Amino acid sequence: MPQPHRIETLLTLPLAGRFITAREISARIGRPAATFYRWEANGHFPKRVYLNKRAVAWRGDEIQAWINERAGER
Repeated sequence: MPQPHRIETLLTLPLAGRFITAREISARIGRPAATFYRWEANGHFPKRVYLNKRAVAWRGDEIQAWINERAGER
């Protein structure tokens, strides 16, 4: 049985072309998931995608664009 991805491994993968979990986003931006769920509700963060009734993720391209936009503001 393959081992689940370690967060350190996920952080080195490019975001483009894949779905990103809340755990990975939290690790990348240094904020708890509750924060970006609130940002999403206020229209300041990309919308999540429902993969099934209980699983959500975000499009990596949208998250990368959001991160790049924030980096440009500095």
